[in-house]
Amino acid sequence: MKSRAPFWSGGGCSGRFSSGFSGAAFAADDNSGGHTITSAWALYQKKSYVPSADAFESVIKSQRPNARLYYHATLANVAANRRARARQLATYIVNHFSTSTEAAYSIKIFPELKSVLEAKEAAKKSAAKTAKKED
Repeated sequence: MKSRAPFWSGGGCSGRFSSGFSGAAFAADDNSGGHTITSAWALYQKKSYVPSADAFESVIKSQRPNARLYYHATLANVAANRRARARQLATYIVNHFSTSTEAAYSIKIFPELKSVLEAKEAAKKSAAKTAKKED
């Protein structure tokens, strides 16, 4: 089955969802199944989307969660036509890294995630009001 290019650009990550990834940012990657963030990203840039998505999955299993890793995995999964997994990763970004640039980009890819962020902010405000009343 042939991999499809992301819907927001002609291919690669040069469109408006580009994260400004620099290989130097992940120079100290840990090995995981022979893959690093850098090697997974290189596969993505070569438009090998399915292998890239698989490589990001193996990296995710071995590294601490961070917004950029999960965002790149989201991009690879969208390009590999694995939208359910991509949405799952994007939801994780919005829930756990809500103030990050990657969260904003994730919402652009999956606009329905804006309601997740709004609900989280509403819950925070409610908790703050409750705590203030108890004082």
